[in-house]
Amino acid sequence: MAKGKDKKVLTYAFLDSGSNTSFYTEDLFRKLSVEGEKTTLPLATMQTSNEEIECSLVNLEVSDLRDLNSIDLPMVYSRPSLPVSTDTIGTQADVNR
Repeated sequence: MAKGKDKKVLTYAFLDSGSNTSFYTEDLFRKLSVEGEKTTLPLATMQTSNEEIECSLVNLEVSDLRDLNSIDLPMVYSRPSLPVSTDTIGTQADVNR
């Protein structure tokens, strides 16, 4: 859910312990019907160093499936896509471990 809005979208999230920035896809951005602040961000990865990317910045709130626990994400940047395979989606067995 975008901060200050009522529209919710059910989606997957993942934690990357090697990242210090939060990202969301532009598809999720459209589904939430939000307009973010346009900005540029220096992005460093294993393959690039301080590449300037254009993106939008929004404040999001994520919650569990029952809406009992929520977390504010004050600075989330847009990307056309995220390099994540569906093979990495956790299963119940993963959760049980």
